[in-house]
Amino acid sequence: MNVLLVRPDPGNERFGLGPFFRVEPLGLEYVAAALRARGDAVTVVDERFARRGGSWIARARARIVGLACMHALEYDRVRVLAHDVRRRSPESFIVAGGHAAAAFPGPLESDAIDAVCVDDGEAVLPLLAEALHGRRPIDRVPGLRLRTRDGWIGPAPLDERAGLDAVAAPARDLVARYQARYHCLLFKPVWCVETARGCPFRCSFCSVWSLYGRTFRERSIGAVADDFASAGANVFVVDDLFWNHADRSLELARALVRRGVRKRWILVQSRADLVRRHPELLEAWRPLARDFDIFFGFEAPTDAGLDRLAEGPEGEFSGDRIDRVETHHLGDADAALHP
Repeated sequence: MNVLLVRPDPGNERFGLGPFFRVEPLGLEYVAAALRARGDAVTVVDERFARRGGSWIARARARIVGLACMHALEYDRVRVLAHDVRRRSPESFIVAGGHAAAAFPGPLESDAIDAVCVDDGEAVLPLLAEALHGRRPIDRVPGLRLRTRDGWIGPAPLDERAGLDAVAAPARDLVARYQARYHCLLFKPVWCVETARGCPFRCSFCSVWSLYGRTFRERSIGAVADDFASAGANVFVVDDLFWNHADRSLELARALVRRGVRKRWILVQSRADLVRRHPELLEAWRPLARDFDIFFGFEAPTDAGLDRLAEGPEGEFSGDRIDRVETHHLGDADAALHP
């Protein structure tokens, strides 16, 4: 069947990091790869850069239209876009998904939306496609909150979260026409790479651990190395917690060096306390890019404030704690390393 996947344009990205991070819709690319594997024809539209007017909606002739809702600021635009899709393509099954949709689906329980995906889209959307082919009841599709005549029901849980290598490499060819416009900070174009998903900690200010049940799944070293090698010169690693397992992270760095992978720029996100304990990770990853940046989040300026935010059960600390950070930016290739 024909499937249309859309990254909506939220309209106002002046809040927070919006103007500085316009990256490829990697989640939609993984969903597209999973749907292609079962024979579906997939189109991806990034509305931030697509031609205005929405003519692409009718042109896709899609049985399924998937709308990404990654941030709470996008709820309004997703609802408006869903009504536009319903008007232009009334036969389409409209499903919303993404981080915000899965973490808090209530704002998307609209009469224009048929379902909200609240788990891994690359697992749920192929099952939805099978259901629409008549091979299973739609209300039995796991990970799907469904609109019915009697109200919203579900979701049934997935039997098990699949390993990340169960899905093919992201279908980047479907966004190739937009690639030159994806950027982070001053780097353009930028490619996104995912090496792991989830987080084992439970910081009170974060929704990642609750969404994934504190699970942490990693892609195989070979799959990540292939993805890095195929990506362009500037790479944003989208993992919420990079370097979580130090031994695996060292092994991955060595594999990339053996492959001859070297980038112009790499950006990762990690915990300051983790990096403080493992300076060898910086030494191992430093040769892989001319410029290497680390994004740390500091949620409070004092130890007491951090304790209130992030103290876990039985004294388990879950926040970012570090005595001193001298620099987040590791400089160019010839600079000395100062973790």
